[in-house]
Amino acid sequence: TINAEHLVPGDIVKLATGDKVPADLRIVVSNGLSVDESSLTGECDPKEKTTDALAHLSENADNSDKTNMAFMGTLVCGGNGIGVVTSTAAKTEFGKIFQEMKDVETKRSPLQEKMDELGNKLSYISFGIIGTIALIGILQGKKFIVMFNIGVSLAVAAIPEGLPICVTVTLALGVMRMAKRNAIVKRLPAVESLGCANFICTDKTGTLTQNVMTVVRAYCPALDDVIIIHSPNNYNDNNNNDNKNMIIN
Repeated sequence: TINAEHLVPGDIVKLATGDKVPADLRIVVSNGLSVDESSLTGECDPKEKTTDALAHLSENADNSDKTNMAFMGTLVCGGNGIGVVTSTAAKTEFGKIFQEMKDVETKRSPLQEKMDELGNKLSYISFGIIGTIALIGILQGKKFIVMFNIGVSLAVAAIPEGLPICVTVTLALGVMRMAKRNAIVKRLPAVESLGCANFICTDKTGTLTQNVMTVVRAYCPALDDVIIIHSPNNYNDNNNNDNKNMIIN
């Protein structure tokens, strides 16, 4: 037995229920082997692994279609098997995603962009006014050091020290209102970003939803009407919605 960081391509790895896959593996022996790949693909259902060659798949095929591969970071949830290491560290699928995420710049919220724009405008205007006052004072024969002190004082006074506090308090009030609706906000700018959103498109079945589809309305052509279906499960789900919390990053 060796540590995962010492693995190299070509090593043989045995997998059993409960193991975390230490590297990208090509499965060569599978005895009912199934792997939870939700951390990589987002699919909540375990994937059955086989040893069959997948010659029909292209190089750009989705990872969820590679049934003869086990990927680093996924969890074995059933059976056992043996795999050959094909890639490690940054060359794994997880490593490639990590490298791509490192190159992504954190996008500033609309409020932060407007605050930067306001700060730049105030700086240009204040420097222009201060320079004009200092120039007029020097032309009137006043000492340079006196006008310099006046300019520094005006520059300090031009900084809106209370503005960040007002913005923080406003966002904190938004967080409190969201908390009353069972939505926990981790970062204050997320409140403003959520307020600017018109549509939220997500594919997180089982994470943001219950992963359950239930019929609540049925259309009957003979009656030309919509029948509303009530069931104990629907009633309980609707009553429990108020007790569920949503975490917004």
